[in-house]
Amino acid sequence: GSTAYQTNLSAPIAQSKQPENKFDFVGKNLTNVSVYYNYNWRNVYFFGETATSLKSGWATINGAMASLSPQVSLIMFHRNYQKNYHSFFNQAISEASTAVNEVGFYTGIVIAPNRKTELTLYADVFRFPWLKFRVDAPSSGYEILSQLSYSPSKRIKAAVRYKSEMKQENETSTNNVSYLENVSKKNLRLELSYKLSENFQIRNRVEVVEYKKGLDHETGTLIFQDILYNPMRSRFSGNFRFALFDTPGFNSRLYAYENDVLYSYSVPAYQNKGKRFYINGRYRINRFTDFWFRYAISSYTDLTSIGSGLDQIDGPKKSDIKLQLKFQF
Repeated sequence: GSTAYQTNLSAPIAQSKQPENKFDFVGKNLTNVSVYYNYNWRNVYFFGETATSLKSGWATINGAMASLSPQVSLIMFHRNYQKNYHSFFNQAISEASTAVNEVGFYTGIVIAPNRKTELTLYADVFRFPWLKFRVDAPSSGYEILSQLSYSPSKRIKAAVRYKSEMKQENETSTNNVSYLENVSKKNLRLELSYKLSENFQIRNRVEVVEYKKGLDHETGTLIFQDILYNPMRSRFSGNFRFALFDTPGFNSRLYAYENDVLYSYSVPAYQNKGKRFYINGRYRINRFTDFWFRYAISSYTDLTSIGSGLDQIDGPKKSDIKLQLKFQF
């Protein structure tokens, strides 16, 4: 198949003066055209797409997913996004936040020798042909992850995950000429989920991160306890979390998914030192109406204020409340 669309803006986008933005889109009209394919052959599924923004660059993705046996699945995926490719709405897989200025190859494998055990492995190697924010030269990197999951019964699931990634950034110096330094981050995560009954489930996680860049070295930790209550026929269901975190700063921050109200989600960064609590609930008023609520608070032991400028909060605590009412008819 193929796709074509045009975007027209009411005012033109001006050229940025930053070197890394030299090839960014300029103007008020953008036309995008692409062709795509998918094909099944035995136990292999092939897919791909090639796109171009007229009068500028192109991008292409190609990959294959295969079931090698009942116990083994494999995926391979190649991408090439030129530095002058423009698209306001692309959502292609990429290491950067947008699919531009990137070439990479990803491969992953899932091995399930039995119903209780599953081993997941993936590796992603990438390079950036042009400059980026805080990267004043072409750069490269990689990301590797392995996870072993074990479920001795339907009630218990344990997992251990190790992730290692390396990128390049400008060195932390005041020299007039910047050189690139390797920036490495390693994560080790242990997680246990246990179903106490048909209504209650608990989740525990311990995670450690190590960050290195030149002489900079940081180690951060995160521990949390989740309790989930989800009865089949009750009007009320909910969950809460209590977390402790200790990181030297932004570089060693840790992310963790949080339950939220309907149609919303939260993946905050746990950084600095302190504790966090949230409670999330749903009350079914009747079969047409649901009420959702969420309260979360973070308390820091190493800060006297949070944020800056108009967003600054005086004091070491930050909280938020969400209320949602849903009518179905």
